[in-house]
Amino acid sequence: MKAGVILFGILVIFSTIVPYSALGEDLGYALRDPIIIDSDDDFDSAHGVSGGSGTEDDPYIISGWEIDASNRKSGIYIGNTTKYFKIQNCWVKNAKASSGFFYIGSGIKLYNAKNGVIENVQATDNTRYGIYIEDSSNILITGSTMQSNGYNGIYAKDSSISATGNTLTDEGIKISGGSEVKIDGNTIEGAGIYINGADNSYVANNTIKNFANQGIYLDSARYLHIYKNKLANVSTGIYLFQSIYTSTIYNNNISEGDMGIFLSRSRNIIIKENDISSNSDKGIYLASSSSNIVDNNTLSGNMYGVYLYNSDSNKISANSIKKAYESIHLDNSNGNTVSNNTCLGDGSAFTRDGVYAKNSDHLDIRDNLCSWLSYGIDLSHSDNASVHGNALEHSSIGIGNYFSNYTKIEGNQLTYNRLALDVQYSSSASVVGNTISKSSEFSMTFAYVKNSVLEDNMIMDMGSIIDNSSLDIYRNRINGTYLEINSSKYLHINGNRIENSSSYGLFLFSSYLATVYDNTFINNTIGTKIQRSTYVYIKDSLYSNNDLGIYMLNTSRSTVGFITMVNNGDGGYLEDSDNITVEAVNITNNTGHGINIIESSDITVRDSNISSNGNRGVSLWNSTYVDILRILATHNGEWGVYMGHSSYVSLTNSTLLYNGKDGLYASSSSHLNISFNNISSNHYAGIYGDDGIDYFQILNNTIMENTYEGIYMNYIREKNTIKGNTVAYNHKCGISLNNGYYWDDKTYVIENKVYKNDETGICLYNIDVYISNNEIHDNGARGIYGSYVLGEISNNTIINNSGEGIYIPNNMNANIVYNKISHNNGDGISLAYPYSGGLTHYISHNDISYNAGDGIKLVTTYKMRLNITHNNIIYNGGDGIKILPGTDDIFYLNITQNLFLNNTGYGINTSADHYIFIWENSFYFNNGNNGTYDPEHIQARDDTEYSGDYYIKWYKDGCGNYWADWTEPDRDGDGIVDDPYQLDGSSEHKDYFPLAESDIPIPEFSPMVLVVLLVIVAILIRKKS
Repeated sequence: MKAGVILFGILVIFSTIVPYSALGEDLGYALRDPIIIDSDDDFDSAHGVSGGSGTEDDPYIISGWEIDASNRKSGIYIGNTTKYFKIQNCWVKNAKASSGFFYIGSGIKLYNAKNGVIENVQATDNTRYGIYIEDSSNILITGSTMQSNGYNGIYAKDSSISATGNTLTDEGIKISGGSEVKIDGNTIEGAGIYINGADNSYVANNTIKNFANQGIYLDSARYLHIYKNKLANVSTGIYLFQSIYTSTIYNNNISEGDMGIFLSRSRNIIIKENDISSNSDKGIYLASSSSNIVDNNTLSGNMYGVYLYNSDSNKISANSIKKAYESIHLDNSNGNTVSNNTCLGDGSAFTRDGVYAKNSDHLDIRDNLCSWLSYGIDLSHSDNASVHGNALEHSSIGIGNYFSNYTKIEGNQLTYNRLALDVQYSSSASVVGNTISKSSEFSMTFAYVKNSVLEDNMIMDMGSIIDNSSLDIYRNRINGTYLEINSSKYLHINGNRIENSSSYGLFLFSSYLATVYDNTFINNTIGTKIQRSTYVYIKDSLYSNNDLGIYMLNTSRSTVGFITMVNNGDGGYLEDSDNITVEAVNITNNTGHGINIIESSDITVRDSNISSNGNRGVSLWNSTYVDILRILATHNGEWGVYMGHSSYVSLTNSTLLYNGKDGLYASSSSHLNISFNNISSNHYAGIYGDDGIDYFQILNNTIMENTYEGIYMNYIREKNTIKGNTVAYNHKCGISLNNGYYWDDKTYVIENKVYKNDETGICLYNIDVYISNNEIHDNGARGIYGSYVLGEISNNTIINNSGEGIYIPNNMNANIVYNKISHNNGDGISLAYPYSGGLTHYISHNDISYNAGDGIKLVTTYKMRLNITHNNIIYNGGDGIKILPGTDDIFYLNITQNLFLNNTGYGINTSADHYIFIWENSFYFNNGNNGTYDPEHIQARDDTEYSGDYYIKWYKDGCGNYWADWTEPDRDGDGIVDDPYQLDGSSEHKDYFPLAESDIPIPEFSPMVLVVLLVIVAILIRKKS
């Protein structure tokens, strides 16, 4: 037995190198004519049968013949038989096709035969077929060699055969019709296997190579099993055409051809576990084929790995595809599933796509690994795709979605790509739950994408850019990078966390109608940057540890609301923007400014807490039409609110407390409305204005306990109003106003309550001012201090101040009228060098009483023109009026119709004499006078030297003053006391026309004072009578 096997092996080897004639002689073939057996009865020795009985165990044997058909139709013909037979160790050659039934031209022909074996036969040089089988069954062809036949080595028609272990050169095996064909273990070179319509057939373990057409061609066959075949250097390894029932192509090895496996117009085919490599075109190609499975194949070095054209509902899964131009290609193919595949390139431009789909809808692309490619997954004009669970890495673009709508990109891992995700010219895409990291250029780009969702993604390391798109961007986590959106609209950016970006976290550029809600921005250079955009709404978000929280540039009609900005550099920064509303924000503990507004207009900041920031709470620069209302700005390192070169700004109903500099600072600004605020306990002034402040209104504020002034305005100019404020407990002046060297329009200080400030209540410098109806009391220095003051001080209550009620030591040029100036711990009014500039000014209708010093103290100056009239100057601790010489220049002073009552010093005490007229005044009980003339208690004093050029007169036009201690005699009843009233001081100074009666009423007093006065008046009346 072993010797036979060895001999057979040697013969096989020799068959490849020795001419057939020599081989035949070596094997000892016997020559004979062709054999024709046309029925079971023909199985006899006359027909070449050398043994056997025709049973399964003892078949008829036709063996050892060399049959040269010599242009006959067949070398061996067996037909119409049912007996078992075997043709073995024969060499059949040179059959020739011709007319008639046996025209076929085959070495061996079986027709309507059953139960045959053809073994170790050589069929060569036949014009058509080596072996031809028709309408036969249970036929085995094994161990045979076919070569140089015209058509096929083996051709079976409508038969059931097995062809195993045969060797065919330049010709193949063709099956037409029949069923249950088994082609196994054959070696075919220069040809292939063709099966047409043979159902339930097997093609296995064959080796096919060096053929310029299909290695295995399957046409219209069902229930096929094609497995463990090895095909090399064939044009198409396996070609399945028009097969619609379940067939399996598996565990084949196909290499170095044009195409590996080709399905055309087929369905329900399973292609699995094949090894397909180095083909110049497609590894697996499905054309017009549906409902097939391509599973667990290994494809390497093919131009295309798996290619689908016009093929629907296929499953491409668990394949390993390497070094293909496109690993999986779908063209005009719908409803396919591409899952669990590995698509590997080599990083070169050649290995382009992992999965490429064009004009293909409803794809399910999931759980694939695509690496080192130009595109991991590339969709073009393909709608309703689901791309999920894939790992896409080391590629130029991880996922590309172009002109494709309703794509679901979910749960993918994209790492080490140049660009992880690129979506363009698409709509209704859903990008959900993906992880994107280690990209080298961008994480994501979107362009011209509409009505799409970007949700629950983790995006790290590189930025994402969205252009000309409308998206819902929800609950993404973006770490170490940014999201940039350009020229887009209808955006909803909600619930995202963006952190650790070295530039901006979110950048909106030239975009429209964007809502940015409930986001978290942490540790970015800029949390959110908005530029050239409109209708942007940022709400309910957290900005923390960014260099800058929000930066708006060239933006309009937008809102920032209900957000928290903490521990940033600057909280918010608005530049060159308009119609912006900032509302209900909590901006605290930032190291820079809370909000910085630059060159912007129509800005509203309201209902916000802007506190504990390192620099300014709110900072305005060169901005207009800004409304700040109902904010809390406390504990900021510099100013609570800063306004520089800004106009039409209102700050209302706000609280500015405990700021490191001023509560409010304004510089070179105009048209400011500061009203109904609480500005207190700031480290500098409550309100500080500087360097040109025009048209401001400071109304109804509470300004208390500031370290410096309550209100300090420096270099103010036109039409300013300070009204209805409570300015108290400040540690310097309550209100300080300085107009520099400008004398422009008037500043109005009216109806304020200025009290208990550590220094003066109101300080005035170089200013045209109208001070009226203020309550100025209990201040630590003077009530009002002024230098170079122009205007009017009227209807104020100035009481209980620690210094003078009004003190103007230099160039007073104002009217002081209708004030109540009392109980001050200094002079009531003290004026030094009041310069009138040729105009006449008045101190009139004031109640100047109970002051610790003089009622009025006056140091004269050049061209002073002053009328002191209709004042009640009573109960002061010094003189009623004290006039001191200043310069030697001319001045003019009229003192008339004043009441001097109970002043501790003189009613009037003057040592200045330049054109002073004193008349129609009433003097009661001054200088300790008790109503009776007493040289020790004269009510007025004149220490001037009488001169013809410069003089003082205690009368005018024959009318002097009323002296309560000098009311008679009036002998002629003309109302003039006949004797002059001698004044204290120089004996030359007298009132030559003292009045007998006073027409000045005595003001209301306390009951005790009133009783005393009545008693004195009664005594005077009795004496007169």
